[in-house]
Amino acid sequence: MAKTEGIIPALESSHAVAEAIKLAPKLKKSDVIVVNLSGRGDKDLFILAKALGDDKFMDFLKSYINDDEQNR
Repeated sequence: MAKTEGIIPALESSHAVAEAIKLAPKLKKSDVIVVNLSGRGDKDLFILAKALGDDKFMDFLKSYINDDEQNR
């Protein structure tokens, strides 16, 4: 979704997205899955990077914010 639609679901909504992905192969092509997204996943990026212990990703996020603030 982030790549194709530019949508980063909030962590809570991501559980519904994950379940829809698991469920989809079991359904007919004519079936429809509706998932309600809420929140701002971009605000969860720091929480996620910290939880995963991904220092490179955390450094990238900090650098991006610093660059953005300098270009305002």
